[in-house]
Amino acid sequence: MDLETYLRLDATAMAEWVRAGAVTPLDLVELAIQRIERLDGAINAVTWRGFDAARAEAVVMARAAPGDRPFFGVPYLIKDLNAWAGGPSTFGSRLFERQRVRRSEASVAAALATGLIPLGRTNTGEFGLLATTEPLLFGPTRNPFDHARSVGGSSGGSAAAVAAGYAPMAFASDGGGSIRIPASACGVFGFKPSQGRTPWPARRIPGDLGVHFNITRSVRDAARMLAAVELDPPEGAMARTGLVVGPARRRLVIGVRRLSALGRAPDPDAAAALAKVEALCRDLGHTLVEAEPVAVGEEAVRRFLTYWSWVPAAVERNLWLIRLKTGRLTPLEHALEPWSRSLAEWHRRERKAEPDLMRAADAYFDAARARLMDQHRRIDVFLSPVTRTPAPLIGDQAPSTPFDTLLERTADHVGYTPVENAVGAPAMSVPLGETSTGLPIGVQFAAAPGRDRSLLGLAFELEQAAPWEPVWAARRSAL
Repeated sequence: MDLETYLRLDATAMAEWVRAGAVTPLDLVELAIQRIERLDGAINAVTWRGFDAARAEAVVMARAAPGDRPFFGVPYLIKDLNAWAGGPSTFGSRLFERQRVRRSEASVAAALATGLIPLGRTNTGEFGLLATTEPLLFGPTRNPFDHARSVGGSSGGSAAAVAAGYAPMAFASDGGGSIRIPASACGVFGFKPSQGRTPWPARRIPGDLGVHFNITRSVRDAARMLAAVELDPPEGAMARTGLVVGPARRRLVIGVRRLSALGRAPDPDAAAALAKVEALCRDLGHTLVEAEPVAVGEEAVRRFLTYWSWVPAAVERNLWLIRLKTGRLTPLEHALEPWSRSLAEWHRRERKAEPDLMRAADAYFDAARARLMDQHRRIDVFLSPVTRTPAPLIGDQAPSTPFDTLLERTADHVGYTPVENAVGAPAMSVPLGETSTGLPIGVQFAAAPGRDRSLLGLAFELEQAAPWEPVWAARRSAL
């Protein structure tokens, strides 16, 4: 296999080549390493390289049978926000830069059990708390298609790695848009399953809205991965998704949400991408209607910020224990980024004024979930921008930006994605648009909690009607 072929295949196709004996796992690993070494000095998506271990694993795999592992022998990268025993687990924070863990968390282990070969770690913002990937520990990850632009966050390193052709898929997580936002910025497919659909640490923290999954080139890779790692849901909670293999036949009622959580209209590039996909959906026979956000205004931002700020506040409260475990005696002002410290301070201040702050946030989004389910009585799927504006310039949302400025910029940029986390619904960024300057910009579709299958069926249909992979494969080849 030559590099040109490697850059246009998805993980399913690569695994098929391995099964057919046309290529070895080591061949694929070497192509991935070649690509990373050529491009990553400028992009900075990979923060730690485990190339020797990957080569050794590929050699062992060449003597093994693929079995029922769908991605046997395919190169892979893992976001540095999730515990993996094969490399460092820093969470993008200087406080944890020396941390190693003994055991991979369940979601990482489940992904690796599909036969993937991990090559290293991908960059992420500190604790995944920003919609950009510019941690002070590792520096910014730059958009492969414009190095002056952000890749989004917090799974920005993973999205950039897939977009640049390092690997056909990469581990990611999403607590407020952290799969969908970077997928939009980088021209790749970002699917966030329903909360509880995929493995997660046994002990969830308060206000934990996250989902662990992957960023991929193709819909079928996401569908196969979901089928491989899907948990058996609690009885009565939701039906299993199973393996989705193609477009659904049923025509949908699609509700178009134009305004963000702050009640703002999308900028011209995001509006143009939305209009393009509206027209495509009509051509495919779907019915489009107007829809309103279920959580809007400053109150929506404040209640979501309650969840967002809990993590850095908890880190500060337990700093003595963290220092003891990590051996890091660095003062707080050097250990945590300014954004994280300011979020923790915001949480303490708000909790002092409202002691039941977390309970109030839960109640707010319980009401939002009820409004959402009422809308779903007549609407199957919601369509909106992923972000209100395209990928910002590097530095515009950096963690050292003054808190009030950064909060305003972040809330404005991410006004479409957090509500799906707060209500536990599946959502996806589909790379069907581009800006007036040729940069990727996705659109978001979201369904009711548990309706992952309908979203994937729609994604297959959109991918067949307006294939994105030839476009982005050509741009990868030009990098």
